[in-house]
Amino acid sequence: MFHPMNNKRRLSISLNGIWDFSIVGDGHDAKAPLFSPMPIAVPGSYGEIYPDATIRDHVGKVCY
Repeated sequence: MFHPMNNKRRLSISLNGIWDFSIVGDGHDAKAPLFSPMPIAVPGSYGEIYPDATIRDHVGKVCY
């Protein structure tokens, strides 16, 4: 398996941490604030962290 390596053309940045997360509709503006954001660990799966069926079974757009 290849591992990310920093060099003149590639920079590896870890995005791990606690992020705000929200389910959004198709017309959501990426620059707009999230409506009712929920904390989520990255990397992670919102389907496993939040047991509510509307979140767990969601298929569609989400924003972090």
